[in-house]
Amino acid sequence: AGAGAPPAPAAAPAAPECFLGVVVTGEAVDVAAQGEGLLEEVLVEVGDRVERGQPLARLDAENLRHQLAIERANLSTADAGRRRMALELERAEMEYQRRLGLEDIFSSAETDAARFDRDAARLQLEAAEADYARAAARIEQLTAALERSVVRAPFAGRVALRYLDAGATVASGRPILRLIGGGTQLTRFAVSPAQAGALRPGLPVRVEVETPRLSLEGVIDNVAPEIDAASQMVFVEARLPEPAAGAPPINSGAVARVSTLRDGAPLPSCLDG
Repeated sequence: AGAGAPPAPAAAPAAPECFLGVVVTGEAVDVAAQGEGLLEEVLVEVGDRVERGQPLARLDAENLRHQLAIERANLSTADAGRRRMALELERAEMEYQRRLGLEDIFSSAETDAARFDRDAARLQLEAAEADYARAAARIEQLTAALERSVVRAPFAGRVALRYLDAGATVASGRPILRLIGGGTQLTRFAVSPAQAGALRPGLPVRVEVETPRLSLEGVIDNVAPEIDAASQMVFVEARLPEPAAGAPPINSGAVARVSTLRDGAPLPSCLDG
């Protein structure tokens, strides 16, 4: 361009990405299975209120129940065996002591044979006790595994997200549900899978609430690892700052508009223009 050419127009500011969200109150955690296997049943729906310790989901535990039944039978057999061997040891001890007291009737070889029977019975009782202890320990392990197959609420709250449905294969630690309790305020909003790729925990967002009219800077706390099957969207949660002294409270359920802008640009308002 030659001298005196008009300056190029300034680039228009990048348009914000705006999302409609809702304010929720509470500690938020992903609830995961402690074991792995087939997800047999999800017992709650999004929005349900739950109590601490309430079952939320179950993994298929048929094999565990089958093994537990076998080990209980083994324990019963081992218990009968150790009782029988305890009686046998008692009988052998009495016979040995009897022969010791009747040295004029029983030869030393006969007394030694009784002592051998007594010692053998003692060893058999120790083996039976070990069988019983192994079966009892195995039952304890299987009972604990069976308990872990039930996913329970870590605290009282509300189901915010449901990542998996019955029939899904679950690895240990894979989130099944997201639970929100009381306390910290969050804004939950949905984005497309393409938009979710640009969002990450720690990214700042602007959250605008109409009632009471507030504009707050929040921080993304969680981006769901799964696409919601019903909406085909990805749910995101942004943590709101602690309210300033004297600030009006934000009610749980209040509608919020969330805006993000990448590349470190100032956070825009979704209400501008």
